[in-house]
Amino acid sequence: MARTALNPPPSNAHELNTGDSTERGDSAKTIVEAINTMMTELYAADTAAAAALAAQSTIQFVDVTVSSAELLALFTTPKQIVAAPGANLAVVIEGVVASKAAGTAYDGVAAGEDLSISYTDASGLAVAGIEATGFLDQATAQMRYAGAYRAASGISSITPVANAALMIHMLTGNIATGTSPLVLRVYYRVVPTVL
Repeated sequence: MARTALNPPPSNAHELNTGDSTERGDSAKTIVEAINTMMTELYAADTAAAAALAAQSTIQFVDVTVSSAELLALFTTPKQIVAAPGANLAVVIEGVVASKAAGTAYDGVAAGEDLSISYTDASGLAVAGIEATGFLDQATAQMRYAGAYRAASGISSITPVANAALMIHMLTGNIATGTSPLVLRVYYRVVPTVL
């Protein structure tokens, strides 16, 4: 088999034609600029808009600590766990992980006195809940996962509340004593309310 010697490329071979050329059409620089302009117009006018669009399509999470003092007053004073997203947007919860460290068990956990996650305040649409019995009233470390509410019928639609925060609160009354903070990891999406 014969070997063919390869000559090195000319020193300017890696350079694109950046000048005007009537024989070859638009220059590479002009083509690249046109493509960049089209991509910017297609996907977003600026980086902030692109980031906002990306955030709407991904699951996000936030870690929130509810102190023992806050937990004892959670019926009276609900705590914000996800901030309101802004006009024409709504937060949709995907699920929440709740962790309680070992410590003095919370007392006064009555039937139906559970943790609830709702829009705006305790009277808003409830979107998730955690049974407090067997969880907050234990001295040992505990962990729970709660998914978003789904209807028994299989229909899982809700009407998200535009520009509303997600709050955690106790359903029927304040609980007593107890020393462990509650740590939450809230998974959620931000969706448009107007298309």
